[in-house]
Amino acid sequence: MDPKLREAFDAKFYLETYADVAASGMDPWEHYVQFGRAEGRVASAGELSAKESESFDAEFYLASNPDVAAAAVDPYEHYVLFGKAEGRKGAPEPPATGQAEDLEKQRAARSGLAVFDPEFYLEAAPDVAASGMSALDHYLNYGRAEGRPSHPLDVASQWRGDRFGSARPKVIVVSHDASRTGAPVVALNICQQLSARADVIAILLAGGPLVENFRQGCCETLVLEKPEMRHAVVLARLIRDIRERVKVDHAIVNSTESRMMVKPLVDQGVRVLFLVHEYISYLHSRTSTDEAINQASVVVVSSRPVLEDAINDDTRTALERAVLLRQGKSVIPPSEAESAEAAKRLRGIDDREEAPDTVDRVKALLESITPRPRLVLGAGTVQFRKGVDLFFAVGLALRRHAPDDNTLFVWVGHDNESDLSYTACLSMQMRELERAGGNAKLFGVTSRLEELYGLADIFLLPSRMDPLPNVAIDAMTVGLPVLCFEGAGGIPEVLADSAHGEVSVAPFSDVAEVARRLDALAHDSHLRDAVGAENRRIAQDAFDMNAYVERLVALLWAEAPATI
Repeated sequence: MDPKLREAFDAKFYLETYADVAASGMDPWEHYVQFGRAEGRVASAGELSAKESESFDAEFYLASNPDVAAAAVDPYEHYVLFGKAEGRKGAPEPPATGQAEDLEKQRAARSGLAVFDPEFYLEAAPDVAASGMSALDHYLNYGRAEGRPSHPLDVASQWRGDRFGSARPKVIVVSHDASRTGAPVVALNICQQLSARADVIAILLAGGPLVENFRQGCCETLVLEKPEMRHAVVLARLIRDIRERVKVDHAIVNSTESRMMVKPLVDQGVRVLFLVHEYISYLHSRTSTDEAINQASVVVVSSRPVLEDAINDDTRTALERAVLLRQGKSVIPPSEAESAEAAKRLRGIDDREEAPDTVDRVKALLESITPRPRLVLGAGTVQFRKGVDLFFAVGLALRRHAPDDNTLFVWVGHDNESDLSYTACLSMQMRELERAGGNAKLFGVTSRLEELYGLADIFLLPSRMDPLPNVAIDAMTVGLPVLCFEGAGGIPEVLADSAHGEVSVAPFSDVAEVARRLDALAHDSHLRDAVGAENRRIAQDAFDMNAYVERLVALLWAEAPATI
């Protein structure tokens, strides 16, 4: 072993850098000699710095120095210990920029990378560019493991280009995914309404069951399935590429989950409406959302509670110009499987053998209880802010208030079990309610919600924080009484001003008061009918999707209203 290598070895650095070696208790120098060198571990901070800051081409070094090759030593180790001081070159002289990129691409191909764009890599990774390290060397040694994109993914390869009308304006609509959930369903309905007057380009930041619905309703639909497709540089190039193909100067970015699209659109001179449906305080990405709010041309907020929640020192000025606009009632398209089953049933065929849908299970449950119980329905993702625990707590409070009450409490929604303790608490609550003589169930999602509303007597919205849930809008539209908590979002805000606000809106999280109001509605059919009729009228006026999109159009073209 060369004594210079022993002198250059830094035991303290080695142990601090490699926790596994420190944990093993082995002498650091012995570990380096026996294992570390062969594993490519570095012996000192100086070696690490040199390795990261300069390009080294082992193949070139061995080819240029046959004595080193004949000695069968590690080429980089020889370069650091001897070659550098002897004036040997560690890599070819950098050619002109274009030639350098070509050489990088050739080296990448030899390394098994079919596509590698060094210019893009350095643009997407300014820290690497600042280090002076070769783009390819960094990618092979670090970037690939870190998940960095190695080339500008050609998202626009999905482009069809055959459905545009030359005289029609073009609008980009961004959705964070294509799931059959609140914000994506709103985005789909916006696209469908907007397509009557403009050529719509949908950008979906992830896939989902509604992708084909977007494709049917839009001139173009681009799906960014992989995380690296959502890199800031990729998004900027995507918008640039789209604008080179068609003239598009307006965009709607739907929901804070799509916030990363605001900047690349604005940077390209596109007028952006940023639709904020969510309470920002419960997002993990407050800073980036604040930045998007400040960058957007117009911020559209779904309710006053959401607006008040979004205001802080960073956003106050931008939100002084925000527009309050409630979204319209959305139509949720059926899944392909459901459409196929519906077509079969129209032809008199019913060969379903799979597990029954939630609606069928609720029907069977109602028929199994004698006498038939009243159905109190709740719906939404199973999570704390939706107040699913308060939903079942109301059921227990109702048993205390009216021990002989005959009400079935059913919550319908997706439970991803991300919070197992919450799910366990809900299970315990349902068991307690059943022990007290009540009935409670939690079922999975269904797209047959309209049918489910037809079975319900009352819709209970127990949310703690819920901007403007589509399920409550739907319930109001079909004329169901809706009970909710004051200050919990946009629905209480709407109902508080109604003729029956004192019935529909209870003090925040007061489950006993909601139980009393449920009991009153159950025993007063005239009041129940009157509240339902009032809700239907409110929904028709307040949640009109045509009017909603008309207002968005006016905001999009505020600087040139005659264009559309």
